[in-house]
Amino acid sequence: MASILGLMISTTLLHALAIATTCYRLGHRYNIRRLSWDDACAGFAALLVVGEILCLWFKVKIDNEIIHDTPEYKQRQSIIYWCTTIHSTFILCFTRISLWLSIRRISAPGCLRKWCIPMAIVTALTSLVVVTLKGTMCTVNPTTPDRGFPVRCISPIPFLSLQTTADVGMSLLLVVVPVISLWNMNLPSGQRYFMISLFATSLLTVAAALTHNILVIERNRVLHQFTMHFEAAIALLVCNTHVVATSLYSHRRHPDCEDDDITHPSFRTLVASMFNNDSNLDCPAHLSSDGSTKMRWSHDETRHSVTPSSIQTELTFTDFSASLVQSTSVPTLTTVDKNTNDDDDGARGEGTQRVRFAASS
Repeated sequence: MASILGLMISTTLLHALAIATTCYRLGHRYNIRRLSWDDACAGFAALLVVGEILCLWFKVKIDNEIIHDTPEYKQRQSIIYWCTTIHSTFILCFTRISLWLSIRRISAPGCLRKWCIPMAIVTALTSLVVVTLKGTMCTVNPTTPDRGFPVRCISPIPFLSLQTTADVGMSLLLVVVPVISLWNMNLPSGQRYFMISLFATSLLTVAAALTHNILVIERNRVLHQFTMHFEAAIALLVCNTHVVATSLYSHRRHPDCEDDDITHPSFRTLVASMFNNDSNLDCPAHLSSDGSTKMRWSHDETRHSVTPSSIQTELTFTDFSASLVQSTSVPTLTTVDKNTNDDDDGARGEGTQRVRFAASS
């Protein structure tokens, strides 16, 4: 009994940590005015984690207050089990969708970026299929807490094989795709490896999924329920790692900078291809903008001219956006509005905005 109580406390603390990282993520993204759909998916997953915590402790309450093997006991335990299963499945679903949207946000235009949305849709459909199959092929038969496995499934091995393949396959893709995308970017090796290591944390979800499915095959009544909770909490932690870690990394490197996350990711890729990224400088420059217009950068909407001299640059990641640092000359970049004409600059856009990065002296 003491070991079960310890597992419950550990599970609750892990869930609480996952929720705390999500709150930090949403607060950080709100403060820098960069909330996006990937943040919304992470927030919804955190709400489902709250539901999982309630299910965990309601189950204990039912075990302690209701006579075992009665119809009321079986009915309530069945409801708790299905709520936990559905919550866990969709926590994995929304965290993976959030990661796919994050990968799309940082990737340069190309084949990998185009496949992120379809893969997010496949993730959602896979979760729906898993829940549907479990609901039609499995029945819950709650017994006393110390005997019997509570779930019986028709053809359990093929079903578990499908679920394991989906879990492992999706998690591995969430490691491979960002690694390829980041590896092809012209970034300093230290920052590249840092970002790759953050996305590689999806391997923790793979380990949790394998452990859970093995315990289900072995019909371990107690541990399979807790590994289900562990897998969901780890998935949410992994989903938030890249945002939280890059935010803390930026504050440690440049504590005086109020907002480094104002550059669109595709512009970061453009800057990375323009300059030599081998130097180390002190403080990132600030993008001068009136704040009233949302700056959207892309390769076909941006003209650039750089003064020909020795320019040293560094890309400092802050939540998947970069701040340009330079030590000598100042590159001038001009965004172009496609809808109107500007005769002076020879580019289309009456509302053309010139954006200059000011170097620190």
